[in-house]
Amino acid sequence: MGESVGYKYDIFISYKRDADVLEWLKEDFVPTLKRRVQSYYTQEVKIFIDCSIDEGGIPRYAVEDALKYSKILIPILAPPYFESHWCSSEWKTFEEREGVVGLINNYESLRLPIRLIDCEDYGQHMGEMSPIPCEFNAYRHCGPAWRKSPIYHEFSCAMNGLAETLSRRLNQIRDHDETWPLVSYEDAGPLCPAMCPSLHTPIRL
Repeated sequence: MGESVGYKYDIFISYKRDADVLEWLKEDFVPTLKRRVQSYYTQEVKIFIDCSIDEGGIPRYAVEDALKYSKILIPILAPPYFESHWCSSEWKTFEEREGVVGLINNYESLRLPIRLIDCEDYGQHMGEMSPIPCEFNAYRHCGPAWRKSPIYHEFSCAMNGLAETLSRRLNQIRDHDETWPLVSYEDAGPLCPAMCPSLHTPIRL
């Protein structure tokens, strides 16, 4: 891993709280991600994810501290993500950091989005300069049967590609700077309310 200093976490997982999404993250995505990224490094890869399904499960200061001292943001995109002030705070914190350090293209972005649920108008609403999502729409399954299915092999290959991209970007991270902005929950506002027509409909994987 790159010699950048001043961080506590390598990766921050940003998602809108939902029991089904959390189950997928805990059972498949995060463990697989850690194993694959770890294969590139000798020191431990540290990933932050708030596994409390209720807001306030982890103190706010702890989440903000993890956000401030993480190298890369992985947003898990689903329509409710774009109306969440918390998710917006996390997204905009890294968006503003990119601006401060002068990252100007998708291939250098500190945000590496995963499109888990259809967000068809993402590019139109978020703008051309927003990072291009990795498509994981077909892989939002859980359980033993899923892990024995043919499409699980595709998921595994997609995770290999994601780990390679992450390792490359982690190696390019510069040292942490205490002056980098942290966008608060109160100041963030929703990323794009128009992209969330069914905010109160539970997500089913």
